[in-house]
Amino acid sequence: MSRLTDQEFSQVQHYFVNKGTSQSLVAIDRCIFLSIGAKQLYRNLCQYAYGNKKTCYPGQALLMLELGISSATLDKYLDELREVGLITTSRYSKGTLLYKLENVWEPFCLHHSEWIWMMIELIRSDPDSYSRVSNTQIKKIVYEYKRSELYNDSFDYCNENMGEYVQRICDWFSERLGMRINSTFNDWKVIMCLGPEIMVPNGNHILHKY
Repeated sequence: MSRLTDQEFSQVQHYFVNKGTSQSLVAIDRCIFLSIGAKQLYRNLCQYAYGNKKTCYPGQALLMLELGISSATLDKYLDELREVGLITTSRYSKGTLLYKLENVWEPFCLHHSEWIWMMIELIRSDPDSYSRVSNTQIKKIVYEYKRSELYNDSFDYCNENMGEYVQRICDWFSERLGMRINSTFNDWKVIMCLGPEIMVPNGNHILHKY
């Protein structure tokens, strides 16, 4: 939800037509594998699917007006959200689609992105590692990963051999970061640590659960 001071909230309520605030899942806002346009479109759809609703039907012309984009660009972002499984659409009426917001724990791209963030936070939380690896280096390595053969292979692993794939990601980043990252995987729960093996938390190893 947007953070507003009491004065800001009072001014908005008094002068604005669009008075509300919106909520968005941080995992989607920070998803490494979604474009900024697709993220903003998803946010706008969430504004229409208020409360506990999972469907909405804003007109495409209205969405284009809100986002300042063309019909072709709207279609591109809709295709992106459909492709990763965040939404499904069906015909509602002439010129209008019915948008269904799918369960957020289902899209593989969110799990995939969270694994990358888990490694980043693991590095940032370890003083020795963080002193040797800058945020700029991490950014470059993540961009390289998104162009790698391993990233393209992710679509073949999304329904099976997930534990093997998570460790392959760790190995890929370990090689480029000059450190060892290990993982265990069970029922979509991942544990990662720095060091030669998974151990209980102590002064030398840091565990992160997802």
